[in-house]
Amino acid sequence: MKIFLSYSSKNRSKAEEIALALQAEGHEVFFDKDELSGGEDFNAVIRTHIADADLFVFLISPDAVRQGAYSLSELRLAREKWTSPKKHVLPVLLEPTEMETIPAYLKGVTIFEPQGNAAAEIAAHLGRSPRRFRVVLIAAIAAVLVILAVLFYTPVRRFIGGGQEAIMQKQALSNFVDIMVFRPNMIERTEYSLDPASSFPQDRGDVVTLERVAFGRVSQDYNAFNITVGVTNTSAQPILLDLTQRFFDLADDQGRKAELLYFCCKASGEPLGPAQQRQIQLLYRSPSGWEGKALSAHMIYFKISGLLPLLRGTWAFRPLATAD
Repeated sequence: MKIFLSYSSKNRSKAEEIALALQAEGHEVFFDKDELSGGEDFNAVIRTHIADADLFVFLISPDAVRQGAYSLSELRLAREKWTSPKKHVLPVLLEPTEMETIPAYLKGVTIFEPQGNAAAEIAAHLGRSPRRFRVVLIAAIAAVLVILAVLFYTPVRRFIGGGQEAIMQKQALSNFVDIMVFRPNMIERTEYSLDPASSFPQDRGDVVTLERVAFGRVSQDYNAFNITVGVTNTSAQPILLDLTQRFFDLADDQGRKAELLYFCCKASGEPLGPAQQRQIQLLYRSPSGWEGKALSAHMIYFKISGLLPLLRGTWAFRPLATAD
């Protein structure tokens, strides 16, 4: 189900938790108006998303219903789409608010009043999106077709996503042999900052961790670095990971970058429940000057940028002078 989440900017943190909880149930949620780019017509984008929504969720708070609030403009657009709010609008009492200040349109349906955690109760109230089951069914059918194609047709690259290049990447990982694993005292974390708008306490340094760094060879062809990153949801709410390779970078102090040979994940979101961990594995081809007698790099930096809730993280370790 497509959901438009209307709220006061002062309640953005709670709105984010609610959006993530709904996304974890398979719903499509538009809530983060701050992410709109400067070149976009703000009002036009809002109108489009409301017009496309199946449900309009209004988070009631004193700031959301005060005169001049943009959330009331969003509510007006919802009213233009649905004359009656029944089955289309869900008002949620997020903060104690005087009843006479709440628009009559919202009081035309029962106002949902969470007794505990708002995100969890709203997600439970709306339930799982029926579209999610259709997606799972389609994915299962697609998986069966791929298996049948592999079993009965050649060459394999015609039927496996990513073609021959993807197969070669997986082979590179399977052919990687450790030469040396960097001990924790050989790696220094030099930068680490969480998104202040997220629900994570800023002193949590265990949300994104560098689990393992290993130097080795891929068959007898070339040297490589195998890196494992761990992401742990240390909050009480589900989070949505955007696992794309553009967030990761391995480079030396002279700006030379390693070539990414293997990335564990597809470029799509993935829900991560409380206390759950996700491991991300990467394999980089080592450029000249990072090991052996031709050593010219003094420090190697592994950087992560934008892997929310981590804004920036950098880990440094020294190249290997005796690896050749």
